[in-house]
Amino acid sequence: MAKKKLERYCRSNMSDAEMDKFFDSGANVLVVGLHGTGKTSSMEACLKRKNVPYLKYCGSTMEPYLELVGVPVASKDTKGPFMEMVQRKEIRDCSVEAILFDEINRAPKAARNAVMEILQFGTVNGKKFGNIKRIWATANPHDEDDVNYDVEPLNPALEDRFQIRIQSPWALNASYFKKTHGEKAYAAVSQWWGQLPDLSQREVSPRRLDDALRLYKNGAGLALKFTIPPACNPSQLESFLTKGSPIESLEKLITAVKTTPNATTQKELKDFVGNLDNFTAIQDSLVNYLPDVFTVMPAELQQKYAVHMLTGGKSASIFTKFLNESVASNPAEFSPIIRELSKSSNDTVKSVATKLIAASDLNDLIKGKK
Repeated sequence: MAKKKLERYCRSNMSDAEMDKFFDSGANVLVVGLHGTGKTSSMEACLKRKNVPYLKYCGSTMEPYLELVGVPVASKDTKGPFMEMVQRKEIRDCSVEAILFDEINRAPKAARNAVMEILQFGTVNGKKFGNIKRIWATANPHDEDDVNYDVEPLNPALEDRFQIRIQSPWALNASYFKKTHGEKAYAAVSQWWGQLPDLSQREVSPRRLDDALRLYKNGAGLALKFTIPPACNPSQLESFLTKGSPIESLEKLITAVKTTPNATTQKELKDFVGNLDNFTAIQDSLVNYLPDVFTVMPAELQQKYAVHMLTGGKSASIFTKFLNESVASNPAEFSPIIRELSKSSNDTVKSVATKLIAASDLNDLIKGKK
C-alpha cells in the first residue's frame, strides 16, 4: 500500500495580485511544482513589476564560490600577505535587494548550504551578503510518482527558512493565456487541454502549449503536429482553434434549433452531439445543456454519459434530478431512454433507472401498454 504524502505546501493560483502580496510581506518565498507551470516567470514578473533590483541564479549551473561565497584573492598589507574573498560587484555594492534561485534543488550542496546561511543570517561565512531583503526560489518535486526530475530533496532546515511555501498548480493561467493569445484561443485550448487524459496532459505542459500557440499563430506558422505529441490529438486542437471551441459550436446549434426549429437545424445538432470527438470534448460541460442535448444523443452515448454523470460525485444529484423531472413532464419520450439505462452494466446507472421506473409507474409504458 502506497504511503500517503503529506500536503506540505499551500496551493496557489499564483495570480499577479497574490504574488504582489507575497512581495509586500517581505517574506522569503519557495514555489515547488511540475515543469512548465510558470513558477519562475511569475516570480520574475513580480520582481520586475515592483522595480526591485535583483539577481537570478540558475541552480543547475550555479558555482557556489563564484556566485555566493566569493573567490580567494591574494593581497598584502603592512603585516604581510594574506588572502581575502572577493564577492560579486552587485553584492559588494549592496545594489541588489532580492535574489531568485531558479530550481534551487539542482544546485550543488555547497551552494544550497550557502543559501541556508544567507536566509538565516544574511551572511556567507560570517561576511555580510549585500543588502538582500528577500530570497525567492523555485524547485521541482523530488518525489513525484510519474516524473523523475533528477533533483535533490530539499533539506527540511533549508525549506523551513522560507516563510511562504507554495505549490504551483498544474493548470493553465487564464489571465496569461487570454492576454497573450486572446479570449477565443484560450477558450479553445483550455477545453482541449482540460479533456486530455492525465498521462497525455503531462506531455503538454502549460509552457509547451504556450510555445506551440506562439509558433502556430505568431511565429513560423508551424502545424501543431510538430509541437504537440501525436497521442494528444494535435489535429483536434487545430480544429478547436480554427472553428471555435466545441462548446461555442454547441451553443450556436442550440440557438439555431430554438430560433429556427426545423429538420435541418435539429439534424445538425444531433450530428454534432453524436460525433464522439465532440462528445468527449464537451461531456463535462453538458450538464448546463441537458434539456437541449440529452434526447438527441445516440443511445450508446446516453449510456456513456449516464455512467459519467452518476459516478461523478456532485454531478450525480444534478443528473438524477434531470431524469426525474424529464420523466415526470414527458414520460412517453423518456420511457425508452430509461428502459435502456435499466439494462446498463453499471450497477449505479441500473439502480437509478430501476428506481425511476418504479417511482414513475413507467412499467406499462415501457412494455408498450400505454
